[in-house]
Amino acid sequence: MEYAEHLKFYKRLQEQGKPSPLDDIPSLSEVSSWYLDVFRILHSGRQELNPIPFQDIISYFEHFDIIGSKEEFVEIIQSLDSTFLDHHNKVREQKHGRHNYSSSKARR
Repeated sequence: MEYAEHLKFYKRLQEQGKPSPLDDIPSLSEVSSWYLDVFRILHSGRQELNPIPFQDIISYFEHFDIIGSKEEFVEIIQSLDSTFLDHHNKVREQKHGRHNYSSSKARR
């Protein structure tokens, strides 16, 4: 069963009032949700499955009125990106054998 099929099945269980693994999914804080939205925006602009360019992260920070430090913003976005790339590599390895996209944080 693929992920989407599992999700549909679990949602149907919820709709029927039955226990589902989705019942235990924690909700994100407003701040975490905001960072995830920013990551999705930056992720959608990437050309290949390489780390989001450092300059793209900095440009986003400078273009919008971001509360907090630039260093913290960069660290969080790079951490989300690294987690995404690591997960993508694991899934790809399981399906197709060894293939590694870099998730190195040395992007500057």
